[in-house]
Amino acid sequence: MPWLAASPAVVRAALLAAETVLVPTPPDREAVVRCAATMQLVIEALAVEPAMTAALVLTRAPEGLVVDPGTEAGVLGLLLPVSAAVVRQRLAFATSRSTGLLVPELEMAGRAEVDIRCLVSEVFGLGSVPVAG
Repeated sequence: MPWLAASPAVVRAALLAAETVLVPTPPDREAVVRCAATMQLVIEALAVEPAMTAALVLTRAPEGLVVDPGTEAGVLGLLLPVSAAVVRQRLAFATSRSTGLLVPELEMAGRAEVDIRCLVSEVFGLGSVPVAG
């Protein structure tokens, strides 16, 4: 299935309507560089809507990767904060994509679900979430 790319104008309009913007990216330099155009649009939206919050979210991250709060990612002079919550590379995510089942249907209260709960907790300020396993 081909990827449908939204025009920059459509992305700008969506960003200006958002309260929070999360830009998912794998935790490697090349992937972050590929996000440069999106990061530029997010930074432009932040200039217009200073109440909006935005962050890069590291996805498909290996075990052991830790992001210190306050970390920023920079590419081509663009800086965005990086979420301290990391979505790790988990079998449950791959199985969910291939089967169409939700992660909780595959693995109730498993590590994949905990990764997402930690991200949601950070984004919405719900305090800490206990980490299983």
